[in-house]
Amino acid sequence: MPTWFARLLGTKPRELHPPWRTGQYVTYFLEWEDGSWVAIAMKLIGQTDDDAWIIQADFKSPNVENAVFFRCDPRASADDPMTYLTAVRADTVRGSPDGLFDTPMSHATLAMNLLAPRQWPQVEKELRGPRAVQFPCGIDEVRTLVSPAGGYEKHHDLHPRVMLTGVACMTADGVKNPMIATSFGTAEEGVASTSTYDDFVDLSYPKLTDHGIFQVEYPATWFLRTQQEEGGEQEANLAAMAGGNACSAGLSVRIRSGTKRHVAEEREQILAKLRGGLDMPGGRLVLRKGEPHPLAGDASSFVFDLESPGIQGLCYIGVYLHEAPDLVAELTVFGNILEENPRARRLLNQMGPVFARILHSFRFSAAAVPSATSG
Repeated sequence: MPTWFARLLGTKPRELHPPWRTGQYVTYFLEWEDGSWVAIAMKLIGQTDDDAWIIQADFKSPNVENAVFFRCDPRASADDPMTYLTAVRADTVRGSPDGLFDTPMSHATLAMNLLAPRQWPQVEKELRGPRAVQFPCGIDEVRTLVSPAGGYEKHHDLHPRVMLTGVACMTADGVKNPMIATSFGTAEEGVASTSTYDDFVDLSYPKLTDHGIFQVEYPATWFLRTQQEEGGEQEANLAAMAGGNACSAGLSVRIRSGTKRHVAEEREQILAKLRGGLDMPGGRLVLRKGEPHPLAGDASSFVFDLESPGIQGLCYIGVYLHEAPDLVAELTVFGNILEENPRARRLLNQMGPVFARILHSFRFSAAAVPSATSG
C-alpha cells in the first residue's frame, strides 16, 4: 500500500485532505458528453473573525463567466451540510446565461460537489483503491469515494496533494463527464506550499473568449478581469493571473483609442519601448533577436527571456492596430518558475507554443468596429 494512503487510514475524515491555508487554489475543467464545458478556478481568500473560510470560485462556459463567494464553516456538523458551505454572493461577470445551467447558482453546485467530501463522515472507511491514473500535475494514483446521486453514482478520486478540495477528478459512474483538476498550489505572498514545487499552471484547454472589444484564445481556467475603469467606451485594461508562488503565468490586454494620430503615436511609443528590452522589479526582460512569431497585417510580436537571480521566465508581447475606429492593443503573456524547480526547463518549453498561440489568436471584435461592419 502506498505510504501516503497508509497514513490516511485511521485518521479523521477532514485529515484526508490537505490543511487549508490562505492562498491555496485549484482549477478544474469539465466537459460533458455533448461537448459543452465549464472551467472552474477556486481560491481560499482568508478567514473571518469567527474562523469561517471565504472561498472565491470563478466559472466559465462558452457564453458566460460567473463568480461565486462561499462561506465555509469548519465547525459545522456533518449532519447539517447547509451550514457547512453557503454561497454568500453570486454574480455574472461576463456575457449572459444561456439557459439554467449557465446561471451562477447552477455553476456553484459544481464547486459544492468538489468541496463536499471534506465534510462527509467515515470517508476513510469507504475509500476504494488505490488505483493507478495519469492525471495532470503528476497525480499518478488515487483512491475513490463513491456516493449515490439519484440515478447514478458520483465518483470522487482523491489525492491529498490536490489543494483546497483533495479531489483529483470527479465523474459520473466512474467514466462520464470527468471534472479533472488541471492545476493547484498556493498563490499568496509569504505562504509556502507543502512542497517547493507543488505550484502548477494550467496551460490546457484553450478556448476563444469574446471580451466585447476583442477576442482571444487562452486556457479556459484563466479569467481576464478588468483592472481599472478608464474613460472611453472602446478602451480596456484586463489581466489574469494563473499559478502560484513558485510557478506562475499571466495574461494582460491593454487597449487604447483616440484620433488616428494619437493611436499611431501610442503604437510607436509601445514599439520603441519593447525594442529596447524591459526592466522589471528584480530582473530584466531581454529581447530575442528577430521576430520568432510574425503576426498578420500591422501587428508586431516580441519574445523576451527573463534575466533574474533564481528565476527562469519568458514573455510574449503582441501589438495590434485597427483603423476603423482607431484602436491600438498591447497583449502580454508571461511565465515564471523557480530556477531550482526540476520542471523549470520543461515547463518553459511548454509555455512557448501556448503563448505564441495566444498572440496569433487575438482579434478585434466586430462590436469594436461598427464603421467597418456597416459598409
